[in-house]
Amino acid sequence: MEFIERLNLRFTLQIYVLVENFLEISDSVCVAQKNASGSDERVVLFLKLLPGSEFTVDLVNRVKKSIREELSPRHVPAVILQIKDIPVSGIYFET
Repeated sequence: MEFIERLNLRFTLQIYVLVENFLEISDSVCVAQKNASGSDERVVLFLKLLPGSEFTVDLVNRVKKSIREELSPRHVPAVILQIKDIPVSGIYFET
């Protein structure tokens, strides 16, 4: 996905803005994962949920639908996973 490499920061920022609209989600991390040969990559989105919220197929489908409709089908992550916590070093940056 050459598109991700060229616009990595903007690409992930657009996804973060949309994900913030979901009441169940407290934080997220969006990364590009390259295949073994480095010739292709996919987007993986990790979601940290608020206490009492459930990671369901419905939530995943609503997130995908929002990204598809508000951004583009190309922005939809290949994988969306729940994560218990997101390490924070005090400085947020992406490479």
